[in-house]
Amino acid sequence: MEQGKRVDALYFLNRGIARLFRIENDVDYTLGIISTNHFLSTPLYLQNGKDSSCSLEALTEIDVLMWDKPAALSLKQLIPRMYKMELAIMDRLLNWLQDNQIDAICMTAEERYAKMMSSQPEVIRQIPLKYIASLLGIHQDSLSRIRKILVQKEH
Repeated sequence: MEQGKRVDALYFLNRGIARLFRIENDVDYTLGIISTNHFLSTPLYLQNGKDSSCSLEALTEIDVLMWDKPAALSLKQLIPRMYKMELAIMDRLLNWLQDNQIDAICMTAEERYAKMMSSQPEVIRQIPLKYIASLLGIHQDSLSRIRKILVQKEH
């Protein structure tokens, strides 16, 4: 998936870590970090034919399943339960968006980092800190301070 280009496939991440990002005014913003067993693109973009508002990038070696638009639409017609699965994917996406918005407004960067440490520890161990800092909306130096504070709290 690439920002400004039509989404022509549905992707499912079997293994690895990918980053959802957007370039705006020459600044790279990490919008999400997706790990194993999640969809990387949404049926909405695939179905409506609109250009993507963001891009995907592999941060580790990945293994993905891919369905092009005709295959995805054909599966939906051939397998009645695919419609329910599509609704479940959209529900999961909306929950993720809402949770991220609430966290961004109601939690400090330190609290969001601590939450990420508990929910996605493998991500923190495997990807460059600049992407985590970008996701948290802070500078990398601030993330280093947060990490130092959290280590001190553990002792």
